[in-house]
Formats: sequence, structure tokens, C-alpha cells
Amino acid sequence: MRCAIYRRVSTDRQREEGFSLEAQESRLRAYVESQGWTVYDDYADEGYSAKNTNRPYLQKMLKDMSEDKFDVILVYKLDRFVRSVVDLHNMLQEMEKFDVKFKSCTEIFDTTTATGRMFITIIATLAQWERETIGERVFDVSIKNAENGHRPGTKTPFGYKTVNKKLYPEPQNFKYGQYIYERIASVSADTVAKELNAMGSRNRRGNPWDGKSIEYIARNPINVGIVRWNYRKMINGNWKLTNEAVQEKIDQEDFIKMVTPEQYNLVQKILDSRKGNGKTRTAVYNAYPYSGILRCKRCGHKITGHRLRRKNGRIERTYKCNGRRKYGVCDLPQIPEKSMDIAFKKSIKLSLDNPDISEKITISLSEAEIESKLKEIQNKKERANELYIDGQITRTRFKDIQKKLIEEEMSLVQIAATVEEEVSQEDLIEFLTDLENQWLELGYDSQKQALTRIFESIEVDVTSETKSGGRYSKAVLAEVAITDFSFRD
Repeated sequence: MRCAIYRRVSTDRQREEGFSLEAQESRLRAYVESQGWTVYDDYADEGYSAKNTNRPYLQKMLKDMSEDKFDVILVYKLDRFVRSVVDLHNMLQEMEKFDVKFKSCTEIFDTTTATGRMFITIIATLAQWERETIGERVFDVSIKNAENGHRPGTKTPFGYKTVNKKLYPEPQNFKYGQYIYERIASVSADTVAKELNAMGSRNRRGNPWDGKSIEYIARNPINVGIVRWNYRKMINGNWKLTNEAVQEKIDQEDFIKMVTPEQYNLVQKILDSRKGNGKTRTAVYNAYPYSGILRCKRCGHKITGHRLRRKNGRIERTYKCNGRRKYGVCDLPQIPEKSMDIAFKKSIKLSLDNPDISEKITISLSEAEIESKLKEIQNKKERANELYIDGQITRTRFKDIQKKLIEEEMSLVQIAATVEEEVSQEDLIEFLTDLENQWLELGYDSQKQALTRIFESIEVDVTSETKSGGRYSKAVLAEVAITDFSFRD
């Protein structure tokens, strides 16, 4: 029987306590030999939690399973494989689809019988219940800490530095924080962001400021000595506001407030009053075909759709560079949608005249190349382990190397897992010809669907503009050039 060995370890502590990848491999190979099986391949994920299945070598193993490369998956313990009952059920269903069995060499888990499958489900359910119970206890403790004025284990807020778990002003950024409160009471958050960017200030991540991050700073009650916890959490991939726990006084006697309570409360009222002032827009104005696809040639930021109200009340559809609108780091003029349509149709015409148009399609790496690169990354991880153990690199440097290598692994695995569809040159030309002939007749939604179906990005620049006077003269006429583009894989 062809066997796939799967190993996993997530922390240094597990390695020290006998759950190392090497220890697991020794046990697993001994079991394979005792059963008279043959090892097809050995899949090992190092530095990954079992909370989900987003692990490079696990995904590679599942891909190989779909190609009928082995008959059974062998693990050291069930928790090396999965912990979530949902993930387990999904795995069992996939295995059943490809007639692949599952076994643990240290536990009585066997999917060859109905009783065995039921037992695995029960154990996984109990494990999931235990994990959720622990999470609830941690949640209760965190609320209690917040109510007692203790800061939770979160990132240091902008304008402060952490010393022995206490917050102290970080001189330059502390002044920038005070500037935010001084200005946002009279101007918009976007304006404050542009002013800070012009001063050379950057946010915690080293990126230019935008309006949302400015408002987040202004809303943070820690700046006035109030501890906040459970302000928001990730739900279905998006940050959602939740019922927060607050304490009116931080448990730190020498804490220095960035702003007075009176000024903080005034800013909150002003920000609240600015909500919902925009007028409701009709669906026709909300559908901007090029939004999310256009990229600015000058600064690289996205270009998004906006409506422009003229003095005579007429509404024009335009596109603005976020580098200019949000960050104030670009000088690209507004682009009228009519000018963008002209440039796009012109680009289609040039593309149809180009016999090598299919060369623009991104070529995926071959399986052999991906396999070679994954092995190379694994060798680098092992080398980093050796350097760390020998004391030749620091723990921080070791973690940085591991993080970078893991990101490279995930990128390669995602490429390998993608179902490749070949697009012929004739199909592509036919599609573009239809676009050229029917583009202006399509509705906004249909135009957007057509663009997002085939284009990953379209890079543009304004090569000339006609000024005719008035506040929005730069959006009246503009010659737009499409400088580059990429197709979706």
C-alpha cells in the first residue's frame, strides 16, 4: 500500500518535548515498515498551527491525493493533522472521494470502518469543544483585566512606546498625535492625512497616512487614559465593531495623556456629526467599470471612480488616483470616464493588431519547478534552524527568516493548487473584438464584469490635459495612455 506521511510542528516547545519533526518521522517510518507499506512521500509543515488547513505541505499532499498518488495518509497523532471538527469532516469527505484511508500510528484512529470514522468525529468534537472553552476563559480574563484598567496584549498605540509594559510618549510621534486632534476638529481626516504626509510622518507600519487611519487615532480612547478592549474583531474576513469593554482610568499613575478629556470629547462629537452627511447615490453612479483595476503610472496606487458635480448641476463620472486623493503624494489629474473609454478602445485596437498578444498571458511555473523551489525553501529553513541552534543568528533574525520562507512556501502552494485553464490566442482575440464593438453599448455592470473577467490591472497615465477654466477644469478633457496591463491567470 502506498503511504503518505504527514508531520507538523508549530512551536519550539513542541520540538523540545518530543514532538519534533525528526521524532515524528522516526515513529512514522517504523510503523510503515511494520505494516509492509511503501512511503510515497513525506510531507512536513514546520511552524504552522493546526487551527486551519492553510498549510503548504498539507495542501500539496491533498493535491497529490487528488492525482491518485497514494492510498493512505499516516500521522503521528490526530492533532498533528487537524483540530477543527469542520476541517476533519471536510478531510474525510475528500479522502472518501478519492478512496484514501487515514491512520494514526499512536492512536486507534482508522477510517476503514464506520465505527472508526464515528470515533474520530467524536474525538475531534471534544477537542473542538475544549479549544472553544479555553477561548471563552481567555475572553473572560481579558474583559476582567480591561475593567481593572490593565491594557490587553495589543500593539503599542501611535505616539507611545512600551517600557516594562507601561506606556510613555514617543516624542516626535506624540506631537504628530496632538496635531491630529488640533486639526481634525476643523478639517477632514483626509486633509489631516495629506498634511502629515507632507511633514514626512508615517503610520505605525511605515506607510503614508490616509483618512481612515487618522480617524482611528482620533477615536482611540487610550490617548485620554481610557483602556479599551474588544473594540473590533475579524468576522468573515472583515473587521467588525463589537461590544467593547472600557475602563475610565488606565492602571498607570505616571501615564501622560495625549489630549485633554474636554478636547477628546469635542472631537468625538464632531466626528459623529460628520456621519451620514453624504446624499444617497443611485445605482448607476455606484458602478464604476475601471475601479479596482486601474493603477497609476506615476505612483502605483489604485485609481477609483467618483462622481463630479458641476456648477450647473450636471454630474460627470471621473476617476481619481488614491495617491493624490488619500495620501497627497501624486499629481495625476482626474480622469473623465469618457477619456478612459477612448483610451481603452484604442488599446483594444492596438492589441488586436499585435500578433503576439497571447504573450501577455502569465505563464505558470511547472510542477517540477514548484517542487524544486519548495525543497530549496525547506533546505533554507533547516539551515536557519542550525544557525539558530549554534547561536550564529539571534532569535529575532531566525523568526524573520522563517516568516519570509513560510510566505514563499504559501505563494508556491497557491500557484500549484490553481486549476490552470489554457486560453488560446483566437479566444482572446474574439473576446477583445466583441469588447471593441459593443463596449459603449454595455451597461456599467456589464462593463465591469467584462474587465474583471480578464484583466488583473491596467496601468494608466494622463499625457495631456485641456484647461478651460473653472474649479474642475482638469477633468474636462484629458488624453489618457494605457502604459501597461496584465491578464488574470
